[in-house]
Amino acid sequence: MRSIGIEARVGAFVLVALLVLVGFVLALGDFSLRPAFGFYVDFGYSGGLQPGAPVKVSGIRVGRVADLSIIATGAGPPAAAPVLDLGRTATPLVRAQVQVDEAYRHLITEGALLHVGTQGVIGEAYLELSPGGGSALSEGASVRGVDAPRLHVMALQLSAILDTFGQLIGVGSEANQPGAVGEAVGSLVRLVGSIVSERRGELSQALGELAAMAGNLRAVTGELRKAVEGGKLSRLLDDTQASAKTLSAELPDLLARARTSLASVEALTAKANGAVSADDVTKILNDVRASIENVHTLTRDAVKVTEMIRRGQGTVGGLVTDPQIYDDLKEMLRDLKRNPWKFLWRD
Repeated sequence: MRSIGIEARVGAFVLVALLVLVGFVLALGDFSLRPAFGFYVDFGYSGGLQPGAPVKVSGIRVGRVADLSIIATGAGPPAAAPVLDLGRTATPLVRAQVQVDEAYRHLITEGALLHVGTQGVIGEAYLELSPGGGSALSEGASVRGVDAPRLHVMALQLSAILDTFGQLIGVGSEANQPGAVGEAVGSLVRLVGSIVSERRGELSQALGELAAMAGNLRAVTGELRKAVEGGKLSRLLDDTQASAKTLSAELPDLLARARTSLASVEALTAKANGAVSADDVTKILNDVRASIENVHTLTRDAVKVTEMIRRGQGTVGGLVTDPQIYDDLKEMLRDLKRNPWKFLWRD
């Protein structure tokens, strides 16, 4: 009985040790049994990002980087296209496979920004998620992330700038005098001060114009961001693409109809040319010209007759313009009304 008790204790101790070991493995291996939403983030340069790095939103962990690899042709979804934005213009080279807890899936949209951050100056790298607008991202899709800053390249560029600056102020590697750098910097400061004093008004105007340009650029950028986040730009592009597709689909039919109409017009023109010869057209034009001349002659004669009547010339002119004739005619009509027998009998 005593040996059985010892064996039971040893077995329980071993079982507890195994459970503790499994717990440590799960904790250190960053395993999670919660459902996750997977997608890919493509970078031109991922910096110090490593598999297992956390994914955070404002410091809150929402997922992890499951894997990090070079983008291969034909493997997984196609690489995300470059974006005209800071840190996203280069062609992507590195792909990060990201797992985000299902509870935070609504934060993953087409307008979300993902960039590499560090915990402190030289701390561990992690993936920072900045939620944005747009439609929800489908599982397994790829998005373009913001490239990490290339600190080593920036250091080399800064070193080159300092070397160039040293050459400009006359301080090179051969200048070993203790006060050479101070004198050169002092002369440069005095030169800049004199230039500023002489051009103070122009510099103030230039700074004012620069501030106005910055304000205008900020307003334009804000409106453009609103259009992008609100979906107006994407809807405009979709409408343009739909119109182009419709035009491309209907253009062959329209061209065929235009060709048919043109052929009909050509056939009608050929028939007209065959039905009417050049001599017939000339004769018709001569007849029309003669008719127009006759109309002009009749018009001139009518004008002359009207002028004669107005002047009282001729029988009609006298009848129209002489009041005595009008009175006699009126008296004769009155007499005929009183004595109608005079139509049949005259004295």
